[in-house]
Amino acid sequence: QLLSLLSDPYLVSDLECLDVGSDNPFGHYAPPNLPPPHLGPFNSGSWYNTSYFNCVKDPEKDFFVPIILACDEAKLNMGSRGGVCPLMFTTSIFNQELRNKPIAWLPLGYVYDLSIHESSDQWKKLEQHEKYSRIHKVFENILATFIPFQNGESDYLDDVDITLGGYTKNVNIKVAIALVIGDMQGGDKICCSSVNYSAHLQRLCCKCNIPGSESDNPFAQCKHIK
Repeated sequence: QLLSLLSDPYLVSDLECLDVGSDNPFGHYAPPNLPPPHLGPFNSGSWYNTSYFNCVKDPEKDFFVPIILACDEAKLNMGSRGGVCPLMFTTSIFNQELRNKPIAWLPLGYVYDLSIHESSDQWKKLEQHEKYSRIHKVFENILATFIPFQNGESDYLDDVDITLGGYTKNVNIKVAIALVIGDMQGGDKICCSSVNYSAHLQRLCCKCNIPGSESDNPFAQCKHIK
């Protein structure tokens, strides 16, 4: 799937649409100097530098390709119980404008509605940890072929010819998950936290102190929680 993205001429033919080095598109990304308060691209952050130097052992041969995952559930029909949650992926070497296009994303797999195996009463009686265990089993299977690549245990992505903006090079592709995009409900499920929609919540998420009663206040002052 990754090779499909990196071999699509529409996605990789124009270096202006890629967050890669202008002198060496296969090397370490050097971000542009932007005056404050402008933020640089994702690859200009500290995560990229740390991961690059952990994954890349041979700068002349290794090509670092960060992976971005996105996960969100959609109901199959309006008002239906049945739903499906695709786990999509792209790469941060595509710039933000390119990542905003559907063609820049491909599915790795689908998390189906796990409640369809039981009646409503049976599903409600399941312990929360049992429900999350099922979800994680599905994720485990979807990512089964990805994990060996990130851990450096597979050479399937070694010695492949990649063309970026007219430059072709034989490289060893190194990958690492950069982040997972999703809503709060999906994030709660991935982290095995209970999903709750009550206005009486002490806080809406684990990172700040905004309570549920303030969820409709755009001027609420948030205190970051470490």
